[in-house]
Amino acid sequence: MLAEDERGAVVSFYGDGGDGVFHREIVQLATDGSERVRRLAHHRSVFSEYYDSPRANASRDRCFVAFTSNWGGSGRRDVFVLNLAR
Repeated sequence: MLAEDERGAVVSFYGDGGDGVFHREIVQLATDGSERVRRLAHHRSVFSEYYDSPRANASRDRCFVAFTSNWGGSGRRDVFVLNLAR
């Protein structure tokens, strides 16, 4: 919730197994009680330790979302940026 306004929160769903709704996805959740969910991306992280979790954050103007990923267990963690400005 780093954005100037608090209309939505960015959430990273991750885990070490299983499938389901929003599994291994980054989503934006409305905070106005409408229960709206905006799917943003699949992060492809393979979780085996704390630093493998994607930890997405939105920019203050809500135009970008940055997250880390080890993209399929590559052995390194990179930063990815989603451009939400359209």
